[in-house]
Amino acid sequence: MRSLLPKLAEEIAANRLTREEADALVVQAIERFGPKETLDMAGGWARQTIAPQDLGTSNAGKMLETWRVGNLRRAREVLRSVTDAAGEQRLIQRTGTPKFASDLDMSLLGPASSRNRELAWQYLTGRFGKDRAGLHNLLYMDLFTDPTRMHLADLLPTACPRAGRPGRHGI
Repeated sequence: MRSLLPKLAEEIAANRLTREEADALVVQAIERFGPKETLDMAGGWARQTIAPQDLGTSNAGKMLETWRVGNLRRAREVLRSVTDAAGEQRLIQRTGTPKFASDLDMSLLGPASSRNRELAWQYLTGRFGKDRAGLHNLLYMDLFTDPTRMHLADLLPTACPRAGRPGRHGI
């Protein structure tokens, strides 16, 4: 099983394994080893998104996506417990398309988004025993600070017409 997980796509392409068999194999690995170890054995999330191409709608894909999104919820709960943002409804917001084949990018919102991003990284790296690159590979994810705070240059032409477009006049 360990040696086959990283090669599911090749096995399916060579007609040595059906998509249904691949799905059953991944489900078996999840049940036996857990989602994290299964993804580690398979080479990470991105490797799984191509493993069978329809893994996102398969039983294994649903199990892995539920697990991944559950970790986002746990990170949100932990952040709420260690920050003063208890009343904040959207402390962490998933961006992009919420489906298996999409990356799990999350924006930390609010005035303390940079600090909370670091707290989220600390929590996730500790939870999974991986550095940021390892987390990206395992979960196909990244953390960003509040995007509404990052696009000040986009607002300059409206707020200050003399500034022109971003990049002009050294901006």
